[in-house]
Parts: sequence; C-alpha cells; structure tokens
Amino acid sequence: MKRWDDYICGMTCGWTEWFASYTGFILHYARLAQELSCELFCVGCEMVQADRREAQWRELISKVRSVYNGSLTYNCDKYQEDRVLWWDAVDVITASGYYPHDLWERELDRIESVVRRFAKPFFFMEAGCPSRVGSPDRPNDWTFGGAASMEAQDAYYGKMFDACDRRSWVAGFALWDWPANLYDAAEAASNRDYCPYGKLAEVRIRSHYRDHVQ
Repeated sequence: MKRWDDYICGMTCGWTEWFASYTGFILHYARLAQELSCELFCVGCEMVQADRREAQWRELISKVRSVYNGSLTYNCDKYQEDRVLWWDAVDVITASGYYPHDLWERELDRIESVVRRFAKPFFFMEAGCPSRVGSPDRPNDWTFGGAASMEAQDAYYGKMFDACDRRSWVAGFALWDWPANLYDAAEAASNRDYCPYGKLAEVRIRSHYRDHVQ
C-alpha cells in the first residue's frame, strides 16, 4: 500500500503536469486571439475538478495576459459559480446556465451574490434546452428520451428569459446550439435536439433579442 504522502505527491505532480500541458495549449490560442483582435478570450470551460486549483489558474491567466490584451473569462459549469474563488483574476464571469425551468429564480439568487462580491460583468456562455417532452426539467441531459416537443423547448426559453430579464446584471446568453449543418426546416417539428431552427423557440429568441436591441 502506498504511503499517504506518496499519494498526495502523485496527485500534485499529476496536476502540475496537466497545467503545464494545458498552459501550452491555451497560450497557442491566446496568441491567435491576439493576432485576430478577438474581444474576449475564454481560458477554460466546465473544468469542475480543476476549478479548485486556484494558484495554478492564476498563474495560467497571468501568462495568457502576457500574450493577449483583450478581456478574459472562464466559463464554469452549472452550480459552480460560487465555488470558483479566483473570479477576480478574469474580467468577465461566465457560466453554463442549464438550470431546470422551475429553479431559475433560486439559482439566480445564488449567482447574484457572486456577481456582487466580485463586481464583474456576467453572462451565460451556454444556455439552452432540447425540444423534448421533459427536457425543461433536465435541460443539460442530451441523452434524455423524451418525445419531440417544440412547445417544451419554447416554454423553457420563456421561463429562462423572463427570470433573467428581472436581473439587470445578466448581460446576455450564448445559446446552445446552432450547428453549421442544419436539418431541413420541414423536419423541425420532429427534431429533438437543442437547435431552435424552425421551431417555436426560434420565434421567441428573435423576439427577445429584437426587444432588447430597440
């Protein structure tokens, strides 16, 4: 049996190696972002197990800032907003907002305390729901077997937009998903995926953004 300190050392070395490799990966794209004048660069997405490695994230972000001059964010997974302790190191707080339709108010209350504490802009870098019966209760479950339902997806978007509209600090959404290769519009009613193309949710999304642009 391994001694405990050997086990801890093994874990530490593992994370050290991981961050060394990841830093090289992310710096490559940070340089590209600088070259292409990107306005916002995300240093990571939904890395729940790595989130707690605060010192290593701060070091990584410092290195990214040495090659990229734009704004930085990190996109945490759902329910993790108040578990990331290094939001002060980035410029924008972002999260994946796949919250059940009846929990939006509760989760927004929790996220608001984080936004107020760190005084940073916030938006949902991912949010959406498949067009399936039952998916509004489990929007992050892409394997759920509910029957196709444009109405279910549309109702979810309605709840999400209404709840977030009451929070002035929610700056917007990157909605999931709109793939490069779309299905035929005639197939929209039977499509069970996240994409809102040709569905009731598309009408709601267009209306929502039209109202907010005016």
